[in-house]
Amino acid sequence: METFKVLRVLCAVIFLLMVYRTPYANAISKCESQGSTFTRALKGHTYDTFGVNSPDVCVKRCEKEKRCQSINFVFEERICELNNRSMEARPDGYVVDPRRIYMTVYLNRVPLGSIPELPAKSCAEIKASEGEEAVNGHYWLDPYNTGKNEWTNCYLETKGSLFHWTLSGTDSSLTLRGAAKFVRKSGRTVLYLDGTQGTFAETPSVPFQKTDLTIAVWIFLESPLTRRQEIYSDWSSPHQFRIGIEVNGQLCFQGRRDVGGESDMMTPCTKSRDVVETDVWRHVAITWGRSERTFRIYINGERKVNHVVSDNPVLDFKNSGHALYDIGLKRDSGTTALAYFSDLVIFTHELSATQLKSDLFLNHPLQNFI
Repeated sequence: METFKVLRVLCAVIFLLMVYRTPYANAISKCESQGSTFTRALKGHTYDTFGVNSPDVCVKRCEKEKRCQSINFVFEERICELNNRSMEARPDGYVVDPRRIYMTVYLNRVPLGSIPELPAKSCAEIKASEGEEAVNGHYWLDPYNTGKNEWTNCYLETKGSLFHWTLSGTDSSLTLRGAAKFVRKSGRTVLYLDGTQGTFAETPSVPFQKTDLTIAVWIFLESPLTRRQEIYSDWSSPHQFRIGIEVNGQLCFQGRRDVGGESDMMTPCTKSRDVVETDVWRHVAITWGRSERTFRIYINGERKVNHVVSDNPVLDFKNSGHALYDIGLKRDSGTTALAYFSDLVIFTHELSATQLKSDLFLNHPLQNFI
């Protein structure tokens, strides 16, 4: 992959030199026949502009800049524009411009979000920028371009489908209802639900009815607990699943199988000694493996429940047909949660105990606040 990138850079430099020595119209003809990025530019992400004697100087300057991801080169004026994004990261800014040529500069390029000087807007932007080379880990995010970066865990590689809501204000597919809001807590921006009627958050539904499953989230319960606290659910007729915490702190899951009427496939809870405490961050997770018919519950990376579902030919979760799932709401009764939430993650495969503990718990910044 690195050899491929170097070759791309060398070809681009050679091409820019050709542009510099070739009449404008002829260069366009040569370029367009090769499907190049001639007459294109990335707009809205230029952070430095200067004149150059030759176009290869523009490329070399970008290679030396920490923030530089790509360049625009203005032909007639011989102007170099350095961009802090690439067309891969921001395709919405990639436009037709007859006066410019665009190029992503790969040699020495710093991955988006990997240093404080180059924060990303979201984990999704990092995935778009880095493609197949994106890896799970912590990245710098500045979702509102305020100059206040956050060190955030991004899950960018998985063998199944991945659904991740940071719950920090960067999620385009998250809807807040009632008094739900984002606040600063433990050095991070997190989702806060104050327990009032109509206060919750919504995500799009996730297609895990026929797959293995992992659901995990960080939660900080406010005391005292006076009712069950729903964490994440699709719990209105025909009910599919719900994860919640009972008044005594036990973590429970209820899932219904895809048959007519009401048939619980699993209803396990942690033991009374294994509870989710109030006024402190806790990481909670559930996993489901169809082949072994085994359901597991974890608190802070430690397995608390290992439940084998009775032999039954139907191992699919009920398909409710609902378009939305709820954070902090039991929809059939309207009961809401009083808690802070961070990093809701869903995989359509079962994470192992080691993966869950190392990737989702130990390597998360909130682990310092348990």
